[in-house]
Amino acid sequence: MKRLQKFSLWTAMISILFGIGLIGVGFMSGAFQHSLSDWNITIGNYQVSGTKSIMETYQGVEKLDFKLGYCDIVIQPGTEFTISSERVGANFESYVKDGTWHVKTGDTFGSSIRSSLEWIERKSSTVVITIPDIALKEMKLELGAGKLKADSIKAEKLEFEVGTGKAEFTNSFVEKAKLECGMGELNYQGILGDDSSIECGMGTSKVVLTGNEEDYEYNLKCGMGKIILNGTEHTSVDRKIDSTTKDAPKIKIECGMGRVELLFQQS
Repeated sequence: MKRLQKFSLWTAMISILFGIGLIGVGFMSGAFQHSLSDWNITIGNYQVSGTKSIMETYQGVEKLDFKLGYCDIVIQPGTEFTISSERVGANFESYVKDGTWHVKTGDTFGSSIRSSLEWIERKSSTVVITIPDIALKEMKLELGAGKLKADSIKAEKLEFEVGTGKAEFTNSFVEKAKLECGMGELNYQGILGDDSSIECGMGTSKVVLTGNEEDYEYNLKCGMGKIILNGTEHTSVDRKIDSTTKDAPKIKIECGMGRVELLFQQS
């Protein structure tokens, strides 16, 4: 009898796991791509609902404050400040207040149910943001597990942080930057001004600076990770590398257990 009960229990568990697997395959294959648009879940005092579209234009923007969470974001040049997407979470916010453009994906409530369902529902939709060819006073960007592609940004000050996501900046011009990468991936290509810093924990960072090596004064510090400077690999623990150039824009790069690559590229 006990053997039969154990056999029945194992059979039930296997059936449940098999059913969950089939549901996962259905989600990933797109079979339920549009079935979640009207879902609504209440957990305690939190209510989580479906998705919406967004298309807005703003004026008078001087600063950015984006908390991007799990979204896939593209920032590209345009004639106006605009944001558009066919599908974002119902908690997604975008507004301008006192010259600062705020974007919040609504991922601060750490429910695995909500984040998983919203990711599935948004997986085929990207948020597109356009910025005119002007230098913003300040840009604050936080990226969780999403993806960010930013092209031709100009700013007096940039603060960027990526958790486990992936971010790519191309053709950038920033006077002062503070870039932080946790366990994700950060790629930056462009110009960095004086007193800029890049910190990499367990992730991967690649920095391609416009100009020659002697155009910058850099300070590199590596813990148990790896630093690659112009193709040369440095892997010793607590390694420090300082440039011989003085009186030039100073770049500070720190690497914990991850990997940082620094290259120089003529324009």
